[in-house]
Amino acid sequence: MLAGTSGIDPTHSTVSFAARHTMLGNVSGRFTSCSGHIVIGEHFLDLSVTISVDMASVSTGIDQRDECIRSINILDVPTYPTMTYRSTGLCDYGGPLVLEGWLTLRGVTRFVPLELEVAFLGGPDAAGGAGRGFRATGSFNRGDFGIGTDLPVDGGGVVISDEVDFQLAIYRT
Repeated sequence: MLAGTSGIDPTHSTVSFAARHTMLGNVSGRFTSCSGHIVIGEHFLDLSVTISVDMASVSTGIDQRDECIRSINILDVPTYPTMTYRSTGLCDYGGPLVLEGWLTLRGVTRFVPLELEVAFLGGPDAAGGAGRGFRATGSFNRGDFGIGTDLPVDGGGVVISDEVDFQLAIYRT
């Protein structure tokens, strides 16, 4: 383990999301601009991550949808240009490791734990080089952050599901 503080590599790091759309398929996308830092302690569980995401960088591959997501109805990017995730610790509960932390989105802060799927924070990675990243996934209820659009769909359900899947794939510099 390589203890110390590192920046986040914006070229290789991604913050992505997915939500059920019209109760049939998923809308997925990512944010193409993020920054922050990772602090690694002497012990593996002494990990701290702070990530700041430029909300205007949202990309779903469809420009019209991206503009809708940036609008006041969903992310309200002119009012809330940044989303942050600040971890409070890495926990081992006997199963997958959990990155515990606080997500701030649209000016609201909520506790959002993320399951650590992959961790290469110091030792050799699969290619034999110095490992330098992790992937963590979780979900949150969009209503907890004031994200609306509860438009009904004929036959039941809503246009966008309440649950939003959230993933950090972060590489350190």
